Amino acid sequence: MIDIEINNAQEVTALLERLAQATAHRTPLMRSIAGTMESAVEQL
Repeated sequence: MIDIEINNAQEVTALLERLAQATAHRTPLMRSIAGTMESAVEQL
């Protein structure tokens, strides 16, 4: 199992919530976030 530690989780959550509220079509945003997370995991 992979554990991911986020040091600034509250800030990240707040920014994601703002983005989600401002974005009518969330699919592209979520794909971008998923791609970023996948890249970060592959670098480990």
